[in-house]
Amino acid sequence: MLAPSATSAITIAHDGYVLRASLGAPSSPLTVPRLRLGTTCWILQLMHPDPEAAVLVRDLSKVFTGSRPLREIFRSPFARRKVVALSGVSFRASEGEVVGLIGPNGAGKTTLIKILAGLVIADAGEATILGSPAGLESARRHIGLVTAEERSFFWRISAKENLRFFAALHGISKRRADPLIAEMASRLEIDAVLDRPVRELSSGNRGRLALARGMLHGPRVLLLDEVARALDPGAARRLRGILRSLADETGITILYAIHDLPEVRRLCDRVVLLREGKVAAQGDFEAVAPAVLDTFDLDVEDLDDTKTSLMKATAESCPENERGHSQTRVL
Repeated sequence: MLAPSATSAITIAHDGYVLRASLGAPSSPLTVPRLRLGTTCWILQLMHPDPEAAVLVRDLSKVFTGSRPLREIFRSPFARRKVVALSGVSFRASEGEVVGLIGPNGAGKTTLIKILAGLVIADAGEATILGSPAGLESARRHIGLVTAEERSFFWRISAKENLRFFAALHGISKRRADPLIAEMASRLEIDAVLDRPVRELSSGNRGRLALARGMLHGPRVLLLDEVARALDPGAARRLRGILRSLADETGITILYAIHDLPEVRRLCDRVVLLREGKVAAQGDFEAVAPAVLDTFDLDVEDLDDTKTSLMKATAESCPENERGHSQTRVL
């Protein structure tokens, strides 16, 4: 049995597994095993670490309780309708790697992102960030989370004041935060709107502001959920360049839930295809392309480059005029 001592953590390794006991707050709402000894509370973590994995997911499962029609509730008041969000999901992401999460709506991408961010507790399996179980402070401090539906900004104050506030939550002083904010705003092209209230920003600028906030504290793992949805094509292309340079230059690991398949093809080192809560395929884009075509009911031409698709669409939408010349020329 473990006993309290002057150390704040005890680690025992055996046969590739690691049992870590660390002092924790008894009132913490996080649902993890605990061992209470007198007035102290030890949080128990059983892990099988992969030293090369920044993000490690093993046999992860999550089931939610779904709503039922009122008539069914009267007939069977204690029955529950189960909705399987994830079932036995396993994959890994190395440092400096960009991994795309793709799949139809309802495949479990957002649930997976939330579990890794510590916002949702998995029912079974293992999820670790840099060797620490997802949800613990040792994992959360290394995470930057950016979602498409961003509602946590203070809409009446300026974008810069919002970023200062969230920087302070990460322990970054105003003196250190202001240069970081200026650098991030310039890189994400929102420096012209920093002094405007968030409520006056366009959806695209709010998305870039959320991305700036997610990267402000220098996370080692960046979790992105459809962040380019509100961006115009040019801004989305520049965002791709920013993410690629971040991964290449700083070694940050990026897990990107996205629907834009041509963008996935150009940006991601590896792809994880989810279908009905399970991993249907994973690997580089060319390796998973057959499963992608089957899952989304697409043809090979649908995976063409954006420029090729644009030229085809323009040619189809612009019939030749009376002299036989096309009314629109695509350069």
